[in-house]
Amino acid sequence: MQGHRLEQKIDLELNIDSEIDQNEVFLPCMMLQPIVENSIVHGIIPKKEKGKITIDLVKENEMLKVTVVDNGIGREAAAKQKEKYAKHKSFATQIMRDRIDIINYYNEKKLKFLIEDLFHNNGIAAGTKVTLFVPLNLKTRH
Repeated sequence: MQGHRLEQKIDLELNIDSEIDQNEVFLPCMMLQPIVENSIVHGIIPKKEKGKITIDLVKENEMLKVTVVDNGIGREAAAKQKEKYAKHKSFATQIMRDRIDIINYYNEKKLKFLIEDLFHNNGIAAGTKVTLFVPLNLKTRH
C-alpha cells in the first residue's frame, strides 16, 4: 500500500527459504509490519531516489531468521530529520521490544531483535538492516 501511496517509490523483494514449511512456521502478528513501516517512513520516504526493501526468511539453527534490509537514509540522518518535527514521537521499536519480552517470558529459546546501520565504503549511510530471530517452536502462552 505504501508503494502505491508513494507513486511506486519502493521496490520490495521477498525471499523465502525453500527449507521453510510455510504451514508450520509461526511468526507472531505485528512483528514484521512495524519493521517494514519504519524502513518506509524513516528511511525510504525522506530519500530522493527510489527505495528498496528486501525481506529474507531463512531457517537457521532451529530459528526463523527474518532480515529486513532497506537502502534508506540511515538511522542517523532519520534522527536528525526527526528533530525538526519534535511533536512526533515514534514508539514502534519500544513496543516491539516490549512484545518480545512478553513472548520470551513463555519460551526457553528466546526471540531476538537486532538493528544494524549499513554504510557504503566511503562511510555514507546505505540504509538499515533489522534481523529478527524467532524460535521455530515458539509459544505465545502456556
